[in-house]
Amino acid sequence: MPRFLILLALALLINSSAGMCSAQADDRWKNGIGEPWWFDPAPMTQAEIALAKSRWEMIAANRNATADEWAGDYSNGGDTHGSFIRWSPEAGFVLFRVDKCRATVMNLDYGRASASPTLIEFFLEVNKLMAGHRHAHAQRSLRFVPVKWRGAHYLIPESEMDVFGDYVAGLGKYNDYGLSVFEWSPFFSKMGDSVDETPAQAWPQVPPGYERFLKHPIEGRITAIGRSYVRPDAENEWWDELLLPVTVNVGRAEGIKRGMKLLLTGPDDSEKIEIVRAGLHTSRGIIVRSVRKRPCVKFSEDDDCTGFDYEEIEIGRQISTSPFRQSNN
Repeated sequence: MPRFLILLALALLINSSAGMCSAQADDRWKNGIGEPWWFDPAPMTQAEIALAKSRWEMIAANRNATADEWAGDYSNGGDTHGSFIRWSPEAGFVLFRVDKCRATVMNLDYGRASASPTLIEFFLEVNKLMAGHRHAHAQRSLRFVPVKWRGAHYLIPESEMDVFGDYVAGLGKYNDYGLSVFEWSPFFSKMGDSVDETPAQAWPQVPPGYERFLKHPIEGRITAIGRSYVRPDAENEWWDELLLPVTVNVGRAEGIKRGMKLLLTGPDDSEKIEIVRAGLHTSRGIIVRSVRKRPCVKFSEDDDCTGFDYEEIEIGRQISTSPFRQSNN
């Protein structure tokens, strides 16, 4: 086949594909809060999708009609998956569960809403959010506790208030959550709220009766620093580990256990101490840093073997289990 015919065929194919993509993009629903979405038709009927869209847009149109500061748009999740709620006491709620990688709504629900100073409840009309779960038939509503924290409005599932307490303090399953708390939010927060990191906003404001679920982070200071040493990493061609032993002034009496993580507070709060021995009021731990192998193994010809520039750790440095803790040094 002549070359120009091959090129012509390729051009036509590319143009056809572009047209298909454009048509698909045009089919996406503009939700008013971000990237337009498609809908996965498998778990939802077209009537349910149409009603959810209509109610979503109706709540937005009547946004100024409500005086409830908690009404509005909320989201949780991260870069790949998440859920979105739009609600008002007068118009009800809509909840979309979204695969963000595919910009596709995977499931939805909607219904009426009830609000009080201590509880916000959404009554499910579709009730497919728990489809496939053993006890899905038992769930008829979603119950949230309104919480103000760090300048933002949160809707915390009533059954997860104890978990939220761990999240704030950096305890339980959130002790080693690290920087991922800034990449994935497990709780619904109001979209558009600005985070306030001042000390006055550090403690969550919860309705009366829910204070018992809040927990303080474990906090202390570094009291001694040992001699650092290199631990070879046989599985990494370019990097080894530099271990820096430290002693801290918190122990079992304060809730410390072997294996727990304590974050260094301050401008560079990305480093953490892993506890290797917990005493009554003092504990020993290590800070692990990545360093280039010696002799250096280069990534490429222009690699100058430069490693990371770590700050010097000093005695008295503040530590905390909470990644939200701000240093007051």
